[in-house]
Amino acid sequence: MNNTKEILDDMRKITMLTGEISSVHEESLKNWPYITFDNVKEVKINYDLTKEYTQTNGEGFVEFDVKAEEKEYPALAYESLVAWVRDIFWKEIKVVVLLNGTIVHISGTKVDNGPKQD
Repeated sequence: MNNTKEILDDMRKITMLTGEISSVHEESLKNWPYITFDNVKEVKINYDLTKEYTQTNGEGFVEFDVKAEEKEYPALAYESLVAWVRDIFWKEIKVVVLLNGTIVHISGTKVDNGPKQD
């Protein structure tokens, strides 16, 4: 029997209780931009999933700070990152993507210098 869903649910609960992410979460978050963008040089992940942040701001956030080939990526690239993050955490989480220091995507909003947002 495959219990992947149960394991992910347990990891999600631990994150919600502690505000910390597991090493599995961290590795996944750091690897996804390599799938999404071309010629990735560096990836930094910033996040705040603590209860204090969530109570104050209504949601936690994950930020991808990616140094990669600068070009126009399709909206699907950003939407995929958002979907993957929401699959392992929760559907209200805010996802921000910086490409070479410029914000190109914020889930749920429109960024003037980026594609249409989800």
